[in-house]
Order: sequence, then C-alpha cells, then structure tokens
Amino acid sequence: MSDIDASLRYLCRPTRRTDPPPGCRQGKRLGGQDRGKALPAIVTGWLLILFALVLVLAYGGPVAGLGVLGDSAS
Repeated sequence: MSDIDASLRYLCRPTRRTDPPPGCRQGKRLGGQDRGKALPAIVTGWLLILFALVLVLAYGGPVAGLGVLGDSAS
C-alpha cells in the first residue's frame, strides 16, 4: 500500500465523533462567561474587513487615476 493510498483512505474514511466539540467543554469550564459574544465578534470582523477594503479602494483609485492621467499626458 502506497503512501498516497493510505492518506486517501484516512481522508475518505467515515468518521464519527462521540465526544462533544472542544467549545462545549471550554464553555462549561468557563461557567458560561462570555456567552453570546460570537455574533458581535463576527459582525465586527466583517465590518473591519469592509472598512479596510474601502480604505484600499479610496487610496488605490486616485493613485490609479493619476497614473492613467500621467501616462496619457506624456
């Protein structure tokens, strides 16, 4: 049996988890502290990504426009 065959068997085998996900155990250990903060964290992350994209476009647009104007002037 080759290494590729063994790795494909490992990747494609049916798996079944009988233990709870790690987040459940961590939540129990923390006693419910910080519960309900996942959605605000996800929304904040997406807003920061959107803000960074707007900043890149706000800077890159005028720079590209000036480059086009500079090429057409010469």
